[in-house]
Amino acid sequence: MIILSFIYSITSSLGKIAVIHSSPVLFGAIYSLLLSIVFFPFIMVSKKKSLNAVKSKPILFVLIGAASSVMIPAHWNAVTMTDVSYMISIKRTSMIFSVLLGLMFFKKRNLIDLFAL
Repeated sequence: MIILSFIYSITSSLGKIAVIHSSPVLFGAIYSLLLSIVFFPFIMVSKKKSLNAVKSKPILFVLIGAASSVMIPAHWNAVTMTDVSYMISIKRTSMIFSVLLGLMFFKKRNLIDLFAL
C-alpha cells in the first residue's frame, strides 16, 4: 500500500500537469481509454468469471459506467481547482461515507467483513 500510495502521488501530480495543458474531459477520456487497454489482457487471462458477471447483470454495469463517466471529468476538473493532495484526501473520504451509508440504509452490521482480507 505504501508503494501504491507513492506511485499514485507521482501520477496524480503528473495528471494535474497534463490536465492543465489539455482539458478535464479530454484527459479523462484518454487516461481511461489507456488504462482500459493496458488492463484488459489481465482481466481476460485472470478473471473470466468477472466477464460472466457483466453479462449476467448488464443494466447494473451500464449504471456503473454512467457513474464513472460523470466521476472522471469531475475528478480531473477538481484537480485543476486545488492542490492535488487536498483533492485526493477529500475524495478518499468516500470510503468512510460508503461504510456509514451501508450501516444506515442496508443495515450492514458486521463491519469486520468489510475489512477482511
